[in-house]
Amino acid sequence: MAGALEVELARSRLTATIGEMTHLLYRSAYSTLMRESRDCSFMLMDPNGQVVVNGPGHFHNASYYYFTHALLDRYGDLRDGDVYLTNHPYDAGIPHTPDLAVAMPVFSDGVLIGFSCTLAHKADFGGAVVGSASMESTHLYQEGLLLPPLLAERGGQYNPVVDQIIAANVRNTDLFFGDMRAQIGTTRLGADRLRRLARQTGTQTLLEVYAELLDQQDRLLRSHLAQWPDGRHAVEGFMDSDGIDTATPVRLALEVTVEGDTVTFDCTGTDDQTRGPVNMPRSYADTGIFYALVAMTDPRMGFNDGMRRAVRIKHRRGSVLDPVSPAPVGAATSVHHRFIDLCMEALSHFVPDHAAAHSGGSSGTLAISWQGQQSGARSLQYEVLGSAMGGMRHGDGASGVSVYCTNLAITPIEIIESQFPVRIRRFELVQDSAGAGTCRGGLSYRREYEALRPAGVIRRAERGRFPAAGVRGGQPGSTTRVSLDSGGQTRQLPVAGRYELEPGDVLRVEGPGGGGFGDPLGRPAGQVGRDVALGHVSTAAARRDYGVVCGPGGEVDAEATEVLRQQARAERTDDAAS
Repeated sequence: MAGALEVELARSRLTATIGEMTHLLYRSAYSTLMRESRDCSFMLMDPNGQVVVNGPGHFHNASYYYFTHALLDRYGDLRDGDVYLTNHPYDAGIPHTPDLAVAMPVFSDGVLIGFSCTLAHKADFGGAVVGSASMESTHLYQEGLLLPPLLAERGGQYNPVVDQIIAANVRNTDLFFGDMRAQIGTTRLGADRLRRLARQTGTQTLLEVYAELLDQQDRLLRSHLAQWPDGRHAVEGFMDSDGIDTATPVRLALEVTVEGDTVTFDCTGTDDQTRGPVNMPRSYADTGIFYALVAMTDPRMGFNDGMRRAVRIKHRRGSVLDPVSPAPVGAATSVHHRFIDLCMEALSHFVPDHAAAHSGGSSGTLAISWQGQQSGARSLQYEVLGSAMGGMRHGDGASGVSVYCTNLAITPIEIIESQFPVRIRRFELVQDSAGAGTCRGGLSYRREYEALRPAGVIRRAERGRFPAAGVRGGQPGSTTRVSLDSGGQTRQLPVAGRYELEPGDVLRVEGPGGGGFGDPLGRPAGQVGRDVALGHVSTAAARRDYGVVCGPGGEVDAEATEVLRQQARAERTDDAAS
């Protein structure tokens, strides 16, 4: 049996390897989506296809679990150095088709000791529209080329037919293959490090380390759950629409039951799968559940598959959270964020001190195809945009960030303007976008794009109808807004869809704000004044939402504020009595 020192040394080396893989891919990829937004993740698995360590920010864990299990089920002749590829949501549990997963089985002394895996979003994977995923798709086949788990390389010999098939389907081959080769190289580095670790520790000892790491995680999660009160809580939330039937919201429902040191997540009450792309593979739903569990117990413990032993997940085939092929899944990320809001809301009933308001969620993506540009890197601009976190018991929500299990960054203005025919006219936080509360939500961003050439835009987004909810008396955040300045006129656009730009047009995108936590009248007047001074809250909103009277520089009139707050509390009492 591996000793405690051996276990901790191996854990440290495995975690360091994930960090090394992370930075290698960031530095070697071609697209701004990879180099700047960093839409990718990395994982090391045991020979049974279980995650044993998880790097910070990398939370596509369930996708890797499904992918490696697909390999183990289908390929009876795994060999050291094999390279397997897939982007298939149904065959391999990949979140949506633009994500390419790479896995390499690793052997030591002739024994399978694990898998090195990566998953990375590609700016385009073919399909009906540039960027592949859109809010317009009604079938999976419209969302890009589909690669089932396939063997791309064996014995150092790469199969060129794989590249030929991909090249015949994607729009920007230099971007795609630059990113893909960097990803394969990064996965190979992880395999080399895992093989080296086995030589240092001994193959059998490493396998024992895996078992102990999984057991530790099981014990740790159960120790938290055992301290929670037994009970059951149900929550629901709504997506704006499925993208096709724009008048009908999509309901997500969740019931969580805690009993002893186990927890059950029942997703069966969620709406049937939709015609539009707001469906989410069950693997991705699982990821959201484990993310919420880590967040509501001990974020420092991270994730490994030992957690699965104390968790039961009930899905319903044919629902939004467990769709049947060929239901489209291009907007799965938007569903994912909304689902995590519900998971955390339900769990907060068991651990109130960890409660948080809802986040702005996915603020959407922009795929801009510039006309008149050479094909390749300078013709396709792809951005992933952030939103805001909700307020928490112990602090305000973070502003202008990608939330929850995404580890993404917004592409800097300088990078965009140097590579594409666009001028960023404005990039700022939106005043009054945060939900008011004792701890307010985070503010979202406003970004304005002036087109210097004609372009077509594909945007995926939501929260145009249903803002981030506040909790414990907090107010909701702002909703998403999109507008276009063209020919001297401004018109509002759907928050998601297809837009056309001419030179001189200005596309304005505003993301949703985070919900507030607690009664806004309980926020210290000095903090409200500071928000006013920083431009986060207007003087009108300070008065209306917080009952604080202050000047544009944030100077608080303490006497007037006390009078105003007393009036507001009295009005609430009168309303409750009536």
